Amino acid sequence: MSDKQAIRSVETSTWKATATLDSIEDGNRVHADIGQQLDELGYTGDEKHGVWIALEEAIANGFKHGNQMVSGKKVEVSYTVTADGVFVRIVDEGDGFDPADVSDPLADENLERPSGRGLFLMRHYMNFVHVDPATKSVTMQKQRGVLTAGQLEAAARKEKKVNYCVDETSVKIDDRLKQVLQ
Repeated sequence: MSDKQAIRSVETSTWKATATLDSIEDGNRVHADIGQQLDELGYTGDEKHGVWIALEEAIANGFKHGNQMVSGKKVEVSYTVTADGVFVRIVDEGDGFDPADVSDPLADENLERPSGRGLFLMRHYMNFVHVDPATKSVTMQKQRGVLTAGQLEAAARKEKKVNYCVDETSVKIDDRLKQVLQ
């Protein structure tokens, strides 16, 4: 793994870095770097866990699906960590993909498959996930204090009577859900 850049601004509590990974295992150093910053900024265990899962899935997908595990192909991870949130961009050397072509992992026929949940988990734990087939990148953001789609869905399942709508970039919730979450 090679670091292209690492910048830390103490005044604004911002950490920015870019790493080029040679293997999935190289992602451990990125996890450690981001984890250290999240600890220093007082992120909760749930927040850190969600970022870790999404990052793990995105890196693994970059190598497995994007690069097809071809030796010599790399994955680049750029990230910014602040007191307000985490921004991650992952670029692989694959052909890109259309997220609409990804099977629903909750469909009955996919429930027992041993894989196929990466994008679902990223969307569950992060507030924003965007796949750009043209640049072969996945961009994710976790905002502190803002519920993720996964948290909203869990609240809706718990309440059972709550209607909600989730799309890739925004979450619209009705008054009943707002009451549940207060």
